[in-house]
Amino acid sequence: LIAMELARHLMLFVNGERLIAVRQKVQFQLRSRVHEKLLQLPQSYHDRHSPGRLMTHLFSDLTVIEQHLAKVIKIAPANVLAMLVGAVIILAIDARLAAIVLLTLPAYGIGYRWFGTRLRVVNANLREREGRLNGHIANRISHFLLVKSFVGEQREAIDFIGRTKPIMRDNVAAAVLNTGFSAMCGIVTGVSITAVLWLGTLQVRDGQLTLGQLLMFFASAGYLFQPVSLLTSLAGSLHRLRTVAGRLMHLLDEPVTLVQAPDPVTLPRRPCTIRFDHVTLRYEQAFAAALEDVSFTVEAGQRLCVMGPSGSGKSTLAKLVCRLYDPTGGTVFLDQIDLRRVKLADLRRRVGFVPQEPVIFRGTLDENIRYGSENAPHDMLIAAARHAQIHEFIEPLPASYHTLTSERGLTLSGGQKQRVTLARALLYDPTVLVLDDCTSALDAQTESQLIDAFHQALRNRTAVLISHRVSIAMECDLVLMLDRGRVAEFGSPGQLLQTDGPFATLDRQQQQRTEAAQRIHSAPTASR
Repeated sequence: LIAMELARHLMLFVNGERLIAVRQKVQFQLRSRVHEKLLQLPQSYHDRHSPGRLMTHLFSDLTVIEQHLAKVIKIAPANVLAMLVGAVIILAIDARLAAIVLLTLPAYGIGYRWFGTRLRVVNANLREREGRLNGHIANRISHFLLVKSFVGEQREAIDFIGRTKPIMRDNVAAAVLNTGFSAMCGIVTGVSITAVLWLGTLQVRDGQLTLGQLLMFFASAGYLFQPVSLLTSLAGSLHRLRTVAGRLMHLLDEPVTLVQAPDPVTLPRRPCTIRFDHVTLRYEQAFAAALEDVSFTVEAGQRLCVMGPSGSGKSTLAKLVCRLYDPTGGTVFLDQIDLRRVKLADLRRRVGFVPQEPVIFRGTLDENIRYGSENAPHDMLIAAARHAQIHEFIEPLPASYHTLTSERGLTLSGGQKQRVTLARALLYDPTVLVLDDCTSALDAQTESQLIDAFHQALRNRTAVLISHRVSIAMECDLVLMLDRGRVAEFGSPGQLLQTDGPFATLDRQQQQRTEAAQRIHSAPTASR
């Protein structure tokens, strides 16, 4: 007995240690695969799903899988084995009584199917609502300043309660269904055991069965019913595991539409010619095309300024040059090579992109500027910062380039964040540079200094600049005017000013606003 107890506890220790290892390995491998998949999925997928919901997959869903999978692994194998052992023993003692016991087993299956269907629906609704809630909370917390500005705390608190109540009801419903299933299994077990005891007693009375055999049969039946009872308690865990695993499998099976060609082409290390050939892009079939039948050519080393009213497709055009999206019609060429045939890693290295909304990570200014160019020499970093007109701000700081930024760069102004992201792109040293309205938050003086610096910074680069300002366009070789996704005008700034088109109209409007502002500014001075 002592040896058996020592062996049993040793096996329990080994089992516990292995179970912990399996849990951690499953979680680690799944999290790595999900994270890698999220990075591989195209921009269009991330446009449709909020970061909060994607974080639910990466953390909450994986935690649920780890916990419930461990529970299933711990309980299921041993109890399935115990059921088989119990079935063999009772069949060996008395086949007729064993048949009564075994005939009750389908009742568990029927109950599992009835309760399981409802548990599956409840758990699916629960995970969907939890994902939406996480996305909602992440959205509100990331825009906390807006909530405070509009005194929305109470409204958000009420909205939060309204969103959590259905989750609470789903949790209660899942618990009730689990309890109901356990109660049903208990009733089936009780009826079966009572029937076995009654019929066995009659057999003992008639001399067909000894009392010892009855007691042995009764004890062995416990090896059958107790595991069944424990396995029924896993119903909720199995359905929750199935629901969450299904969500993760759906994510992992999501097709990566933006893929590399089987025979990718490497771009040369020089400024590239950009050519749009009847390019059309439609984000969703139900909506109008963001760009439609757009054609133009920018020669290597030239600068193109893309202008137009809001919603005309300027940012979409910029993303197509970077191949963040593939056109739904037409072709984008770099050096006469279809962008879809270019090796993706090589394309990302050759084409730099500064988005309209500046992205600042938590860390030092040095780390933010070096992102993507971690091994760049310090003098190149200084040169990039000077060209972006941010060096004069960083240098006098107590920690200089090692100054810490807060989450999302809240310690920096909008213009400073734009210049940091511009310095990041310049340090990356691409041969094609796409700037999506990266001067919108700059004052007139800084913008003028930046324009002067562009002559040096954009030398030997093909550049696409998205802007609303004619002053930027005048420093470019070509101007592309868009209107509702179509090309309204295309040509050099001087040529477009000579025609009475959209660019000339925009130039007159901006000059009139500037003159009006100067008159308003000079009037108080004259009165004094």
